[in-house]
Amino acid sequence: MELEQPGILEVNPQFEFHNPKLFNMAELSNNDSAKPKKHSKIRSKKGNLRVDLTPMVDLAFLLITFFMLTTSLSRPKAMEWVKPISDPTIETPVPDCCVLNILVDSADRVYTYEGTDLNTLKASSFDASTGIRHSIMDKANRVKSECGLDHSGKPRNLICIVKLLPKARYKNLIALMDEMLITKIIYGIQDPFAEEAAAVKKLEASI
Repeated sequence: MELEQPGILEVNPQFEFHNPKLFNMAELSNNDSAKPKKHSKIRSKKGNLRVDLTPMVDLAFLLITFFMLTTSLSRPKAMEWVKPISDPTIETPVPDCCVLNILVDSADRVYTYEGTDLNTLKASSFDASTGIRHSIMDKANRVKSECGLDHSGKPRNLICIVKLLPKARYKNLIALMDEMLITKIIYGIQDPFAEEAAAVKKLEASI
């Protein structure tokens, strides 16, 4: 079949299109020497990828079980608490100038006084720069310069006595023990005397 008008598609008469699929794959052009379109390559069908994770789960549980059985858990660390010897016959004389008494009340207030002189009682705090740490370090320096030497010929060290007034909170005792560890000061824990509690109340009333 020939078409007289130019630009109109022509079909090569050599092909017989008995199969409609072959007609769809034929090449259509304006030239008389039109050739059929090359067949595309047939691609193999790809199956759906399926990964079995059961062995991976078994391996994960085996590893978890292995590490649980072989790893040692961290042990809780406790602060060392040196208790005094419960022997009333043993006495260790300490000069009054080497002692700093620290009292804590129920309102988290801190008070200090030196030796046995309650007239030096003053208020302090847990502030890191101007609080109880500053008072401890200041007293420790004065002890080394003012209290002379001990029996071995070395400068004396400061001894702090921590006392908790009625209804004082336990966390304040821990905070004071931390301060002693930081400043490396020898300390002891003792019950307060009635005179000390009365002096604290008097100081609180005057503030």
